[in-house]
Amino acid sequence: MKIIKILNNDLVNRLHIGFIVGTTCNYKCHYCFDGCNDGKYRFPSDFELIKTNLSHIVNVYKTNFNKTQIRIHVSGGEPTLWPMLGEFAEYFSKELGCKISISTNGTRTMRFWKEYARYFDDIGISVHNEACDPEHVIEVMDWVYNHEPDVLINSTVLMDPFNWDRSVELAEKLKSHPTPWVLKVRPVLFNGQLLHFTKDQLQYIKDKVKKIPPEDRIERYKELQVIQSNEPDVVAFTETGEILKYNTFKFLENDWQHFKGWKCNLGIDRLSIERDGSIQGSCGAKNLFGLLSPLSIYDSLLPEKFKPEIVKETTCPMNYCICATDIRMTKENVQL
Repeated sequence: MKIIKILNNDLVNRLHIGFIVGTTCNYKCHYCFDGCNDGKYRFPSDFELIKTNLSHIVNVYKTNFNKTQIRIHVSGGEPTLWPMLGEFAEYFSKELGCKISISTNGTRTMRFWKEYARYFDDIGISVHNEACDPEHVIEVMDWVYNHEPDVLINSTVLMDPFNWDRSVELAEKLKSHPTPWVLKVRPVLFNGQLLHFTKDQLQYIKDKVKKIPPEDRIERYKELQVIQSNEPDVVAFTETGEILKYNTFKFLENDWQHFKGWKCNLGIDRLSIERDGSIQGSCGAKNLFGLLSPLSIYDSLLPEKFKPEIVKETTCPMNYCICATDIRMTKENVQL
């Protein structure tokens, strides 16, 4: 079987913008991506420039590409350490109607979450075995779940094959807690692959959703378009004309997530503002829109450079996709 095309089953009117706000972090996990917690790139300081340039990008997609739902996902480093995060989330949520999500280790105090949780649509707490305080994670998640019912609060335990027992201990502790917020597990990948896991461990990970809210809360999230009506599978087309649907875990399990040289909808459905401000693919591809060098969110001339006519598919330069959403993105093998 040879897959030659993948069709995105996500909402076609959605644009996902990742924003990595520097590399300052209060954790030093051994499996973290290179450069994500070294402090080399400080938090953005010119908030007005960010507002101007990111607002311009949002409006280009809304006006010219029918991207009526813009999701800005903030990560780091540890993004909650950025002093302007609350102001950022409030502005882009209220003024531009964007949905704001965040990946965080959840370590900020309860005062922080009580003040700023309302400005996010989706708060994802990553649970890391080397430093996590599960009691604090539970306290944060319980408060958001009970006081901000329109915010999707969820946690994901990173399953580390080198600290497997501790990872399972954390997952089971959160699972047994009575408040029914979303709980998932996800494997730590090494060079984009599932390495070092036993068959039993992979089976535990394959059943990734460990806890979900009651049906009425799920329906509310769907109404708010915080989650899909159904989780999109990978819709794949083979060279013989078959149409197949797989969970993205099957791609990782079979090492199928290699699309170098394919045409991909990077830049059409997803883009990322990297730690240095460069505008790239969410996978790290630097040739977004076919440009020889990436544009920058910190360039005061960006509104003159980011025009609708530059937006087009990207030829994949990467050895592998690093996340489920990138695997699902529309792409086609044009090397046949």
